[in-house]
This record gives sequence, C-alpha cells and structure tokens, in this order.
Amino acid sequence: MRILQIMLVCCFVAALLIACPKAQPEEDDNSLPTSTGLGDNAAPAEPGTVQTPVTPAAGEQGPVAPGETSTAQKRDTSSLPTDVKARQQLPTFSLTLLDGTTRSIEDFIGKPVMVNFWGIDCPPCKAELPEIVKFYEKYKPQGLEIVSLNVDSTPEEQQEFMKTQPMPWITATDKDGLFKKWGYRGIPTTIFVDAEGNVVEIHLGGMNMDYMEQMKAKLFGEAAPGPVAPDKPAGPTK
Repeated sequence: MRILQIMLVCCFVAALLIACPKAQPEEDDNSLPTSTGLGDNAAPAEPGTVQTPVTPAAGEQGPVAPGETSTAQKRDTSSLPTDVKARQQLPTFSLTLLDGTTRSIEDFIGKPVMVNFWGIDCPPCKAELPEIVKFYEKYKPQGLEIVSLNVDSTPEEQQEFMKTQPMPWITATDKDGLFKKWGYRGIPTTIFVDAEGNVVEIHLGGMNMDYMEQMKAKLFGEAAPGPVAPDKPAGPTK
C-alpha cells in the first residue's frame, strides 16, 4: 500500500513538471551606440527579415526618396574630425551671420553644400562671385546650398559690398578662425561637401562655371559620365 502511495505522488509531480513551460531567457539589451548614426528607434535588420517602415509622427519628416535631399539628416557630431580632408566627414562648426545671429553647418547637412572662404580685398574672390551666382541659381532648385565665410572684412563692409555684388546665399564672418585652424593659406578656397556630409573636393583659387559644372556630379553624388569615344570611319568589309 505504501509503495502505491509513493508511485501516485511521483506521477502527480511529473504531471506538474510537464504542464509548466520553461521560463524563456530575457533578450539582451544590445542598444545601438549613438555613433552608428541610426535614430533611437532604428535597428539593423536581421538577415532574411523584412523591416516594416515606421510611420513618422505628426511634425516629423518621413524617409527621403532617392535623388532627394533633406536638411533633417543628423550626424553624431561627437565623432566628427576636427580638420578638413577629402573623403572624410566635414567637421561641425557654427556660423556667425552678418546680423549677429548664429547657425550651425548641421542645418545644411543633407544637401550638397559649398563652403567658400573669401575676402573683399581679394581680386580672384570678386572675379568668381558672378560665376558662383550663376551656378547657385541653376542648382538651388535641386537643393544646392552655399555658405560664404569672409576672412578680411567686418559685417558692415560685407553688407556694403553686397549692394553691388549680390550673394544670395548664407553669408557669415569667419570669427572662429576656421581658415587658419584648417591650415589654409590662400583665398578663395572652396570646400565641396555632398549630401552625406563628406568632403568630395577642396579647391584653392578662383572658379568659373565650367569648373563647377565638372564638380556637379561629385557634389550631388551622381555618377560621372564616362568618356565619349570619337566616331571612327567604317573599315573595309571582309
């Protein structure tokens, strides 16, 4: 009888163990570091999975279609370089506009940008300005931005100069000495930056429309057209 009771108790315990599922291990909290450049709600997709697009909340900007640019793009400014070199990210910096207000270059990342160091007492600088105006007016509808940083004049002198030579883009004074900090020695100097914030070219000296048209593909992240082979006369038919 006692053996029968023990067997019944063992059967009851076994039934309880089968009915209770094993506790699932908690998932590791592998939060992405901010330096990945992904947003707080973004995560890399697992291989073979499909991510569902996140619908932006009211007031937020949705995904940017290919070929379009957006000023909403944000960079992790803590990981940016401090000097300017081709094929790396442009350092972040602030702009002191002629009216004394301050903006950040980050406001323009997401669009192709030309950062132009210039001076009123610089003949090549003044000679290239009408050409830059033509280039700007042609490609502004496609998102082009230009930021001019003056290295030799007061805001009042610049405003007086622009009465005769319009500069219809962002104009500021290089109060932080970026020109010297980045090791430049001559003006004009122009930094070409694509929509991803990458420096694609640094040009020392005056520019004309032809040169800027050649730079347009790099600036806008387009494939440069290949060389066109000259027409060849047809040879004899065998």
